[in-house]
Amino acid sequence: MKFDPIDRDLAESAVQLFERRYEQIRSVSPVFELNLFEEPSHAETLLDWASNGASVVAHEDGVVHGYIAGRFIKFYGATKALYAPEWAHCVSDEDDKLLTKMYTWLGREGHLSGTTVQIISMFVDDARSRDAMANLEFGVHQIEGVFGSRAAMNGPAMPADVVVRAATPDDLPAIVDLDRKLWEHLNRPPVSLGLDLTAYPHADLDAENAKYKVPRQGAYISVAERGGELVGFMSCRNGAQESRALRNMSVPHVNGAFIREDMRGAGIAQALLSDVLRWAKGESAPNVTVDFESTNPEAAGFWLSQDLRPLVSAFTRRISL
Repeated sequence: MKFDPIDRDLAESAVQLFERRYEQIRSVSPVFELNLFEEPSHAETLLDWASNGASVVAHEDGVVHGYIAGRFIKFYGATKALYAPEWAHCVSDEDDKLLTKMYTWLGREGHLSGTTVQIISMFVDDARSRDAMANLEFGVHQIEGVFGSRAAMNGPAMPADVVVRAATPDDLPAIVDLDRKLWEHLNRPPVSLGLDLTAYPHADLDAENAKYKVPRQGAYISVAERGGELVGFMSCRNGAQESRALRNMSVPHVNGAFIREDMRGAGIAQALLSDVLRWAKGESAPNVTVDFESTNPEAAGFWLSQDLRPLVSAFTRRISL
């Protein structure tokens, strides 16, 4: 078996390997999108990522048995992190240790030099790759999944003085304030994302692609109000999925949610989710998705209790240089 950085010929063969594996994955989970790449093609995208990061292809006698292609990004407070999404790596069935061997080659050949965070996303049903990551001291930091039919059912009764309703344009400054508190929350242990709180990116409500905007086609924001003050919100937007394999412009994705700390545990989050799902049903959306940090105990505890089926997980390894 030979290990080499990806090139154009190897990229085409790598894509064929992925397509065969992806067909198997979709046979179990048809919620995944059929066509992940149009323009640029999957092979061109792999080459682009590899040219701005690191890559390896395991091949023998003209046959590709596995590949990894990752881009260098800034993440988790690291100035240099490697990120390989679920479509940027794949292994054949012949060698249970191949993912480990390719990752080891990348490190020993110096292709990962200077990276202090490494992230590899993968399909939850890929137990073999998940086990390989665990053995390499990667841990799950993010989960993305789809809600089932029993989501937002049988929750605690919400306080009588709290009203859940659709957001109006006048609510946007308060929504941004709550979202800023979410950023602060994600910087605290045990999540510790390393976000730059001085560079909060969603404050400009007039930006062309502002995260929060009312009204917006294919988007909805539900808010919880008490005594004229917003105490929580939940936002969803079509096609906002993190995973390319789940991204669909007809499927709403919960892309922001926060409940004021003193109002948690009172059924507000469940009421907001119920309102979002009601809106999605009215839009004839086939599914609703969400992603969250698994290291965020409040978020993980809530979302996983809502008939959520995890489909994609991001595994992260932090390295001290």
